[in-house]
Amino acid sequence: MYWVIERMKLNLKVAAHFKKSTLIQIAGMILNDLFWVGSIFLIFYNLPSFYGMSVRDYLQAYGFFLASMGLSTTVFGGLKNGFESIVEGKMERYLTRPASPLLQLALRKIQPDSIGDFLLGITVLAVSGASPRLIALLPFGFALYTLVWITTISAYFFINDTTQASRNAIFFGITSFSHWPSFVLPDWLKPLPYVILPGAMASFYPVKIAKGEASLIPLLLVLILHAILAFLLWKEGLKRYMPRTWMDYQE
Repeated sequence: MYWVIERMKLNLKVAAHFKKSTLIQIAGMILNDLFWVGSIFLIFYNLPSFYGMSVRDYLQAYGFFLASMGLSTTVFGGLKNGFESIVEGKMERYLTRPASPLLQLALRKIQPDSIGDFLLGITVLAVSGASPRLIALLPFGFALYTLVWITTISAYFFINDTTQASRNAIFFGITSFSHWPSFVLPDWLKPLPYVILPGAMASFYPVKIAKGEASLIPLLLVLILHAILAFLLWKEGLKRYMPRTWMDYQE
């Protein structure tokens, strides 16, 4: 735990050293996210509610999504681009040390733009009047998005593609339902955004829990399911890992 804390401090010092670049990235992400906030207000401009969901509910769901994902990729920023080390065979630095290779990879850097996600998410939650009960659920959202990132990079043990487009396709394919409430789907597809691609479980569902309309148990079960999936995929992926020197030899 001491090593984890020291590594996080070092990452923050590095971000502070490149202050101008860090601030530009934070500001850019906030502007990007504000576009979606504006879209929410446009949707509800002439609608008092949408399928029983008010603009306040929708803002809280989006704020929860931003805060959870932003915190995950701020603390474990190395996961966002970890696929490059896997595909290019540059994992030796993590595999030869006593600490967990996954933890080392996750903590190798922070993503400054994700700080913007987190800050705006907290701001949106505060402005929309989020209850303390909803704020208390943020660690669950943080955990779920972290597990999705682990699943995403673990997939690269099995595919040979280093493009960010493919990484984004996997991660945002899983989390895309964070922006869309499940009630717009037909009944047979409603499990999709909660279990298989669990974006709604870390956005709309916590809002329902905070309002007393849903139980915490399904969220815990989905977390356990994705934890098993993420770590099994990582463990099996490590068995397939090929160092760069082996790749060069094969070529």
